Amino acid sequence: MNSEERYDSSPFDSILSNDAHSEIIARDDEKRFAIISSMEPEAAIHWLAIPFESGISTEELNREEGRRFLDLVEYALSETRAQSAKYPELANGFTIKFHIGAYETVPHPKLHILSVESASCLAHFRLEISHFNSLLSDRWSKSFMARLEP
Repeated sequence: MNSEERYDSSPFDSILSNDAHSEIIARDDEKRFAIISSMEPEAAIHWLAIPFESGISTEELNREEGRRFLDLVEYALSETRAQSAKYPELANGFTIKFHIGAYETVPHPKLHILSVESASCLAHFRLEISHFNSLLSDRWSKSFMARLEP
C-alpha cells in the first residue's frame, strides 16, 4: 500500500502516546504491541490487541505483512493468558476475533479479545478460527494452527 492510500491517523495513536484515556492492559515496546480496553465493550472483558503502527486495516496487515499479523495473534494469546489470574472473568476462556471490510471502522489493525460466558462458546471460537484460516495462506494457516495446540 502506498502512502497516499494510508489513513492519516487512528484514535489508538493518541492512546499509545498517553494523550487519550484508555486502560492499557499490556504493552511491549520491543515488539511494538499493546492490549487496551475497548471503549465500547461487548463482554465483561473486551480488549483490543493493537500494533503500534497505524494507517492500514487489519486485512491489509494480514495481506501485506502476514508474519506481523501472526505475531499480533500470538501476542494477544500469550498476554491474555498471562492476565487470567488478575481477571477472573477469563476463567471460562476467551475469544479473539477481528473485522474485515466495511465493518472495520477504525483505520488501525486490531484483534478483539472478549471473555466468554460459558464453555459452549468454544463452538463459536472454532468458527472464528475457520474464518481466520480462510484468510491466510496454507503456510501461515498451518503455522498458526500448530501454535494453538496446548
